[in-house]
Amino acid sequence: EAAARAREAGFDGVDIHCAHGYLVPSFFSPMTNQRTDEYGGDLTGRTRFLLETIRGIRQRLGKEYPLTIKISGDEYIEGGLGISDMIGIARLAQDAGIDGLIVSAGTVGGKKIEDLNEAHKVMRTLPMMTRPGCLVPIAAEFKKALQIPVITVGRINTIALAEEILSQGKADIVAIGRPLLADPELPKKAEQGREEEIRPCIACNEGCYKRILGQLAICCSVNPMLGKEADPAVRNADPVRRILVVGAGPAGMEAAFRARERGHDVTLIEKGAHLGGQLLLAAVPPGRKDIERFTDYLAGGLTRSGVKVILNEEVSPSVIRRLQPDAVIIATGAQPCKLAVPGLPAEQGVTAWDVLSGKPMASGPYLIVGAGLVGCETADLLSDRGEKVTVVEILPEIACDADKDTKAYFDIRFQNKRVKIYTGANLVRMEDRLVIIHQGLEDIPIEAGTVVFSVGAKPDDSLYEQLTSAGIEVIKAGDCVKPRRIMDSVEEGFLAGNRV
Repeated sequence: EAAARAREAGFDGVDIHCAHGYLVPSFFSPMTNQRTDEYGGDLTGRTRFLLETIRGIRQRLGKEYPLTIKISGDEYIEGGLGISDMIGIARLAQDAGIDGLIVSAGTVGGKKIEDLNEAHKVMRTLPMMTRPGCLVPIAAEFKKALQIPVITVGRINTIALAEEILSQGKADIVAIGRPLLADPELPKKAEQGREEEIRPCIACNEGCYKRILGQLAICCSVNPMLGKEADPAVRNADPVRRILVVGAGPAGMEAAFRARERGHDVTLIEKGAHLGGQLLLAAVPPGRKDIERFTDYLAGGLTRSGVKVILNEEVSPSVIRRLQPDAVIIATGAQPCKLAVPGLPAEQGVTAWDVLSGKPMASGPYLIVGAGLVGCETADLLSDRGEKVTVVEILPEIACDADKDTKAYFDIRFQNKRVKIYTGANLVRMEDRLVIIHQGLEDIPIEAGTVVFSVGAKPDDSLYEQLTSAGIEVIKAGDCVKPRRIMDSVEEGFLAGNRV
């Protein structure tokens, strides 16, 4: 019935979801199928539901209507079905009349201990910590065993990788999902040789998976237009004005690019030596290199559009007089906070930003105060370097601001690296090289050479009052409004560039 409705609605084909622990694959494994009737027992019984569904669709829609299935090529769980088991199921589906097979992996359930060092085997949503093309080797095994086309999927995030997979014969078709949310024009830009203009998916899962689980509308950290495709096209600037953008983080770069795209004369000024702002820090921890691709994309967009960029210069009254802007967009970001801790020497108290930027500091062991996403990433970085790390979080669990898969990732990494976690706890004082944390009714001493604060940030908007008092039109965007995520900064930069 669902397949018939899909065809009637105009879809070119249908796919049966037989992966990731949903209804159909729950029949496949003896772990989840405890039935004693004709839909349980041996492989014939456990695949009956799928095969009857395939044959029923064929009878209803005919042999010419495209029909594929999506399968977990390896369930990656203790006692689950592996590649050889799934190939057997795929062959039965092939004989029943499917036209192709999408090969994914993973399901719900307990993970295999030996897989814990391979992120994609424990993180079904394949966030940025998993390697690009991580599921392709499984698809290659199915291609060897089947006569129908095999479609591979999973973190295939560049055209070069897709072409490599096809040229090496590892699959017949490449399926791309999240990168098409990041840039729906990806295929067209690739075909036209404009690959440097493709907005890269960073697999953060913030606007897609996380919001789906929260039953919220889809959006994207790197694509502020996602979900707004029906809005009017970019409005040309009338009149053309001189626009100054202060701060070259994601909000500033997006604002500068958008304002220039509309035709304004745009100058971007940055007090540091590099474009990127906090994106430069976000890309440092293990598994975060995809953020560099987004930084490079934004920087390339500035160059291609003709935005004038000035580095290593702070905005001052003399700069304003020299540039004479008609309007200013402030994207000056935020500054990290510290806590006042009795007995803590100034040189032994640093911020997560200090660690991520490579600033020289006192030696370990390290105590990280605050286990939100930034605190966990900093702990991951330090423990990856072999440092002894303890994390203290006042909330009942770590990574409360992350999606479920990312939280699981940190749990696994920290267990393997022996990172000690104290939740429901807070730092109360320091005595020599011992920090005292309070948890429940207990005071716990912990050795620490350096205390790293990851307790949020405060907006850096001091320039706003200076400029508005001088009668200059000013718009704020990004963390100087309120410290949040990449997604918020990019969207606010986009809106500022359209508004000015």
